[in-house]
Amino acid sequence: MSKPPNKTRKVVAKVQAFRRFVFSRRVIPLFKGMARLHDRNCTDRFPGTVAFTLVIILVFIPQFNSLTVWPANFQNALIPTIVAATGQPIGACIQASTLVLLGVAVGSVNFAILANLARWTVVQAIVFACMVYGQ
Repeated sequence: MSKPPNKTRKVVAKVQAFRRFVFSRRVIPLFKGMARLHDRNCTDRFPGTVAFTLVIILVFIPQFNSLTVWPANFQNALIPTIVAATGQPIGACIQASTLVLLGVAVGSVNFAILANLARWTVVQAIVFACMVYGQ
């Protein structure tokens, strides 16, 4: 067999050096630092950080953008990621998503009512005031 190209040997050497580093004693202080993060209750932010990072990265991948006719709409995927309380327990995410859907439904109904009253601006103002200030 022929020898691999020079670039391939360099990559293999770098991967082997990284593998030796990961399993060496020099990495132990890194693990201790991660344990301190756990003590400071910072690890509950980790799932949210991963979710935001994945959404932001996926938006800028051309192959992912080619999945739809309107690739600009993928940029709006960050909004539900923020609203869904990522990094919280599953129940909190489901509750946040349910409340958001309920809010969208109520807003849509209010819009439909106000759109039907567009000819009568005074009545529309009174109904709008009842929607906003009514309890």
